[in-house]
Order: sequence, then C-alpha cells, then structure tokens
Amino acid sequence: MVAGVLLWWNYREIFGRGSTRRAPRWVAIVLAAAALLASTGTTVQAIRIGHSGATAVWSDDMGTPAPAGNKD
Repeated sequence: MVAGVLLWWNYREIFGRGSTRRAPRWVAIVLAAAALLASTGTTVQAIRIGHSGATAVWSDDMGTPAPAGNKD
C-alpha cells in the first residue's frame, strides 16, 4: 500500500499534471514513517514464522508415534 502511494506521488510530481507546487514536508515524513512501520512489521512476522518452523522441525517429540494403548 505504501509503495503504491509512493509510486503515485512520484509519478504525479515527475509528470506535473499542470502544477509545479511541491508537496508539504509532512507528507514525506508520514510516508517514510508508514514505510518504516510496514517493513518492521514484515521483518517481525518473518522472524516469528521462521522460529515457529524451526521449533516444529527440531523439537524432540515430533514424529514419534504415541504408545499403542494410549487413546488420548
């Protein structure tokens, strides 16, 4: 979403659309903060997913069948 807004914003500034007015500084700050927040969230989720997968693969109780008489 942030990348799409940045693309639109840059396209609008490059090709002018009849206006030579520059964007306010707060717009750039808000877009940069949104990009930072989105990238941080993506990184955190990738780490959590990787840790969960590694735990599932390397845990000792994975793949061992339950005792024959145990119905729990």
